[in-house]
Amino acid sequence: MKLIQLVVFLSIINLVLCYKQSPGCAIESNKDFNIFSDDAKNFIETIHVTYNDKLLGAVRRNYVIQIPRGLDNNSPVPMVLDLHGWTGSAQSQTHQSGWKQLGNTEKFIVIWPDGMDDSPSKMGSWNCSMSTGGPMGPTCDLDRPAWDTYNECYYSCPLCDELTSCDWTTCYDDIGFIDFVINHVADYWCIDMNQIHLSGISNGGMFAWFAAAMATDALGLASINPIAASSLIGFGTPPPDVDINFSIVDFHGIEDDTIPYNESTSSGIGPHDTLITSDGWYYEKKATLLHNWAVKMNCEEEEQHYYTPWDGEDQFQCFIRFCPRNKAILRCFGVYGHDFPLSQHKNAAAEIAYEFMKNHPRHQPSVTQD
Repeated sequence: MKLIQLVVFLSIINLVLCYKQSPGCAIESNKDFNIFSDDAKNFIETIHVTYNDKLLGAVRRNYVIQIPRGLDNNSPVPMVLDLHGWTGSAQSQTHQSGWKQLGNTEKFIVIWPDGMDDSPSKMGSWNCSMSTGGPMGPTCDLDRPAWDTYNECYYSCPLCDELTSCDWTTCYDDIGFIDFVINHVADYWCIDMNQIHLSGISNGGMFAWFAAAMATDALGLASINPIAASSLIGFGTPPPDVDINFSIVDFHGIEDDTIPYNESTSSGIGPHDTLITSDGWYYEKKATLLHNWAVKMNCEEEEQHYYTPWDGEDQFQCFIRFCPRNKAILRCFGVYGHDFPLSQHKNAAAEIAYEFMKNHPRHQPSVTQD
């Protein structure tokens, strides 16, 4: 009997310790948001903030927040940030990804940040490279006319030239902005800081890889969920001499010819064995990118089949590699293009990702005792 009591006690302690409460826990009123969550409906609203961009100064930015019906602000809940693709917006993404319905059903907070659209055509975007090139050189063929295309430069990119540079997104500090959003929400709502996840499609997925590689401790994320995305050359490399504290769940269609999955849909091989797109950009091969992260995370060499209810539809299938300290890399693919998987099942991608996310909270980095 004492042994059973000890096991139960340790299980309770483990459950408590797996939470990391945000400062917003137990705040009963959220006057800055001017809302109260109740049982009648979920709350969804655009929040306007002033963010002090380290590159470009104070700027007004937005994000959409959904608080599920009847949220108890005394109990920590997960949070998912869902990033739109190039030319998109937070509002458009709320209707496309499946996270809106799932967040309300599963009772977690969903955030849709707005990328900057400071271009003549107002194309929403995420900064996931550098104007001057990266650690492995330019991210595209700099002779833009050779590809019968040019870049529409964003106003925040003073070094951009439509004919000779690779800028095609904003140059605002989006890593800093996403970090700001996470902390802004955590100050008012009861978030489990070990269950913050970042999902994004296309340019939003590219940013997920960029943040994993470039942000300090990957912004404290528990997982990234890139969809129809790889990293530009040099901007998805695992950071050296840094402990990786998050997991990865990746969706990519093998017929994607916008951000190629492999050579079959690319326009050739670029520098450092990258894939060239039809408009001359250099992306990491997905197999190489995932392998590099698996090695960095000390994951098992062999993958195991990961069951989903949609196995076989559009030849969809998933495989998982387990890593130390309850981390993992899940890759899912099928016969489809530059889109969400299983498009005939709107919420499938979010449901697969969230089931994985629930079981892989953030691994807290160890603290060295002096």
